[in-house]
Amino acid sequence: MVTREYNHSFPASLKQTIDYAYDEWQAKPVGFLSYGCGSIGLHTVDQLRTVFTALHAVTVRGFVGVDPAGRRADAAGRGPAARGPGGAPIRLLNVEGR
Repeated sequence: MVTREYNHSFPASLKQTIDYAYDEWQAKPVGFLSYGCGSIGLHTVDQLRTVFTALHAVTVRGFVGVDPAGRRADAAGRGPAARGPGGAPIRLLNVEGR
């Protein structure tokens, strides 16, 4: 799921799209890539986890966050992080730890 942060949440159009495909989300894994200034979209991901839990989808623990202003932050929204985002997509997709 790729989304931006909008007023510390997700856009209404995204929620409408998720609800439209309600049955298709059952037992599907969901990963997140979010972007937002300062918080790297952390608020959006937290709220979307709740939405997908109600849909009985399985959310991946990690997520990839991007700050369009170029500042780097860690997964808790604190920045700058010691590591850059280079390996984050690979770590997100490597759910089995291989």
